[in-house]
Amino acid sequence: MNITCSNCKTVNSIPLDRPDRLFRCGRCGAFLARPSETPGDTSEAVGLIGGAALGAAIGGPVGAVVGAVIGAILGRQAKGVG
Repeated sequence: MNITCSNCKTVNSIPLDRPDRLFRCGRCGAFLARPSETPGDTSEAVGLIGGAALGAAIGGPVGAVVGAVIGAILGRQAKGVG
């Protein structure tokens, strides 16, 4: 995994097998922060819009509402999108 130092902007290579260890930047020695995992908000929004568009194309205004609800539910459970 590559992490960019917030102090000097150097890209540091960090091993994935030791997540509990604190790592320092190779250039300036500052501690590197692990990137946090982002929630699926983007996936939910994409599912909502995509479902609404597909539902509108198939079933008109009622289909848009039903498609948006189903797309949001499926998008909430999607991971790794983006």
